[in-house]
Amino acid sequence: ALHKAAKLLFKSQLGLTHALDIVRREVPHTAEVEYLIQFQERLFKGKSGRGDQP
Repeated sequence: ALHKAAKLLFKSQLGLTHALDIVRREVPHTAEVEYLIQFQERLFKGKSGRGDQP
């Protein structure tokens, strides 16, 4: 599950917001996947976050 989530977030040509939506819908929610989602959301909102860039 973590591998699939990471692949969607980092290797896809999707924006971060869209990739996070797909991960939430299609990837089983393990503790590790949930941590990755929360981490990426914090980066997105942060000063130096990547925003919604693909």
